[in-house]
This record gives sequence, structure tokens and C-alpha cells, in this order.
Amino acid sequence: MMEGRFGRLELRKPQQSQADTRPMLDLEEHGADRCFLIATEARSWGDSERALRYYTRTLSEDRGRVAAWCGQVQMLVQLAEYEEAILWADKALEVFPYHGDLLACRAQASARLGDRKSAMACSDMSVGAPGQSAWRWESRGEVLLACRKSHYEECFAKAACEKDFDWFDYILISEILEFYGRFASAMKQAHLALSKSPDHAYNWYMLGRCQQGLGWLGAARESYQRSLELSPQFSLAMAALSSTGRVHVLTRLLSPLCIWRLR
Repeated sequence: MMEGRFGRLELRKPQQSQADTRPMLDLEEHGADRCFLIATEARSWGDSERALRYYTRTLSEDRGRVAAWCGQVQMLVQLAEYEEAILWADKALEVFPYHGDLLACRAQASARLGDRKSAMACSDMSVGAPGQSAWRWESRGEVLLACRKSHYEECFAKAACEKDFDWFDYILISEILEFYGRFASAMKQAHLALSKSPDHAYNWYMLGRCQQGLGWLGAARESYQRSLELSPQFSLAMAALSSTGRVHVLTRLLSPLCIWRLR
């Protein structure tokens, strides 16, 4: 069954790399290290399909790589395939029982699926498991958000204190906050990411999404345009910029009608 499931994931049609203007990796080399590098790079550009494909290839070469198991589950969550994410988290936990990072992945997937009881139970076990990581606290913060509990910001602050925390963790937190409609807080995290990595187009794209969520269409367009200046073929930013343009035109067309109806 394991091989069959991996085989099905392998056949997913990959999206074109978002990092079209960056040096291309040699995709003919399929060792675990190379595949993991490709997956991590794709994730940093929001290319969840491609990242999922190469996390899966990593595991086909090296089933003992916990980070690839986590990456696979996280990408399934990004693709809104929550039941599949839980299935693979459970498979991973069979190989690595009570691993804190994997429990955090399952907690996130359960939270997205609406199973708050399971999400909280997995999160409790995750933060209580041996070892430490930023991801465990990031997932914990999401579970508290999903369960409508306070102190989620404290979890994100604890994540930032972990040794493995880097600039992309700010983006992970921003994505979580945006998912739950906390656009102002998500925007702050995107700004923190930009303070550490100002030349990464995905950071500007994420800032634009947060601004768009707040209704700041002008600022969002500027952020998407900056993203495209850094990576002209970045398809996510191109689509987002186009969508804000359509909303702007529609608003201008409807405004006179709204004023007339108020008279």
C-alpha cells in the first residue's frame, strides 16, 4: 500500500517552477538530498504541487527523513487535501511514533479539517514530546486559533525563540494567520520576513495577499509589482496582480451606481 500511495503522488502533474528566473537545478539527479533541496526551494516559492512531488521522491529514496515526511504532510495541507494529510501523518507516525514535528503536522491537518479535539490532543503531545522546534509552536498557535482560544500569539513568539527559526518561519506564521482572517497580524509577519529576506519575491507576494485581505488594493498591487520586479515570471504574483486590477475596475464601475441608489 505504501508504494502504491507514493506512486500516485508521483504522478501528480507538477506546476511550472515559480523560480523561473533563478538558476535551474539538475532534475536528472534524483538522489534524496537533491530531491529534498528541490522540494524546499519549491515550497519557498509557494509551489505546493512541485514541493509535494519532490518530498515524495525524497521519501522514495530515504524513508528515514523526518523533514520530508513533515514536508509532504504540510504540502497536502496547503493544497487543502486535509484527509490525505492526516493519512500520511499517521503513516509517518507509524515509522516515528510520538515524533513532535509529525504530531504538529497532524495537529494542523486536524485543525483545518475541523476536528478540534484531535487537533488539540496532537498538539499537546507535540509540545510535550522530546526535542524542540519552531514548527511545533507554529502548529500550536494554529490549533489555538482554530479552537478560538487565546494565547496563540505567545506560541508564535515561542517559535521565534527556537534555534531552528529562520526568515521563512515568519512566512509560515503569516500564512496561518491569513488563513484564519487575521490579516493585520499576518501582514506584520510578512514585514518581518521582508526585513530578513527583502529580495525574495514570495515575501512581497505574501505581503500583497495580506494587504488585499485588508482591502488595501493599491498597496497590494504595489507589493505584487515589486514581487514581479524581482521575478518577472512569478505566476502567483502575476495572477494576484491581475485579480486586484479586476476588482479595482469593478469597484470603479459600481461606485456611481451605489451613489445613485443612496440618493
